[in-house]
Amino acid sequence: MLLAKILGAAGAVLLTASLTTALTASAEEPAPTAKFVFDPSTGEVPVGGETPSNGTGSTISVVDAPCPETHRYRFRLQLVNADESQIKSVAYNRPAADGTIPVQTNINFWKTAAVLPQSGEVWQMRALCYIDAASAPLVLAKAIVQVTGTTWTAAPLANEYHPEIVNMGLTYTAGTAGAFQARGFRPFDQVVVAARPESDAAATPVEITTFTLDGSGGLPGTTTITVPGSWTTGTYRFVITGTQTGGAPLERTAVIQASNFGISLAPQNVKANEQVTVGLTGFAPNEQVELKFRTGEQAPLWQTVTVDDQGAHSQAFALPSGTQPGAHAVQADGKTSKASAVLQLGVLPATTTPPTTPPPTSPPPTTTPPTSEPPTSSPPPTGTGDPTDTATPTETGTPTATDTGGSNGGGDSGGSNGGDSGGSGGSGGKGGGLASTGAMSDPRLFGTVGGLLMAGSAAVWYRMRRRSTLLEADGTT
Repeated sequence: MLLAKILGAAGAVLLTASLTTALTASAEEPAPTAKFVFDPSTGEVPVGGETPSNGTGSTISVVDAPCPETHRYRFRLQLVNADESQIKSVAYNRPAADGTIPVQTNINFWKTAAVLPQSGEVWQMRALCYIDAASAPLVLAKAIVQVTGTTWTAAPLANEYHPEIVNMGLTYTAGTAGAFQARGFRPFDQVVVAARPESDAAATPVEITTFTLDGSGGLPGTTTITVPGSWTTGTYRFVITGTQTGGAPLERTAVIQASNFGISLAPQNVKANEQVTVGLTGFAPNEQVELKFRTGEQAPLWQTVTVDDQGAHSQAFALPSGTQPGAHAVQADGKTSKASAVLQLGVLPATTTPPTTPPPTSPPPTTTPPTSEPPTSSPPPTGTGDPTDTATPTETGTPTATDTGGSNGGGDSGGSNGGDSGGSGGSGGKGGGLASTGAMSDPRLFGTVGGLLMAGSAAVWYRMRRRSTLLEADGTT
């Protein structure tokens, strides 16, 4: 009856405030928003030691929504200043079995411990539902109380919910979990995370996952989202919608990379004057990809390639001119997808090939034989058959040749020495042979022997000529 009187009063003001959804509420039929009812909506602040009296306070109640079934342990009304340095509990009761909130009458700005609202201050009235004595409460509804002079006025809480994304990656890999965190939604709301290609604004966002928020309107702990593994590389617009929280959905742009997205280098350690093969996979179909050669903080453009309709490409390139040995990296940036990949590349010193020397065209130098005389052997002992220095023709016309020095031919049997150095005497009047000393290889020996042969031949010729002349003189033919 009292509640009916309050709602029927001419000065009653309905103030819309936040409320968690009832667990039985669906997305098609949102749970009704709780309302604070102040009667009247304006009152006077007690002055000095005055005791609040009629006209200074207001009868306050919360209508249109009970405490959720999970939060019927206790209900509380609070008055809190802006920085929450002062919190006043103005009602403390248990809800009914069906969650109905008790009606509290004659709620005044009151004097407690000599603390009164001051002019210009803004206070907030809260309706709280508890799951137990130790857990944080569910904020069922809120309203603003503005103090001006000695008058307070209740007003709706503008922009009651402030949903926001507090942690979301700039890049996600399809099929792999990535960080996500949101808050400021209606308590226990269900939040749908969906995405569509950024290039297609007319496309319907595809749902990725749905979260159920806690009593604070946020996600507890560390939460992640996993993009479907079949999604291809590209820039996507994420749309985050609270099914019970009013206002426009949150939107955020991020890059999704295909599950096979990446870059490869072969070899990954290359010499400065050799080539490296760059392999790309998982980029957006037929997009241009810029290859950048990173050295420290610098990453100038190196090459631009176009991947095929599968987002792949492989090609060998020479390193940029002047590349120094050391640690480098190759970065691949998709021009349309905005996807990027980086892989380290080690550069080794260049291989140097020694110059080839052609064979000489001029003949090798001629070695002049030594001009010094070979050592002279000691003369053999004197005896019968000792050779003379010259060849003396005999009367029979048969010259007897003799050698010179210690290397002489053998004489008659038992009287001649070895012919050459180290040779032995001959027998039967034959000369000794050459010793095995390698003397035959000496060109001077050949010269000497040649001279002796020529001299001997001349003597024979002279002897035969003389004999012929004598015979002619005697008349012999």
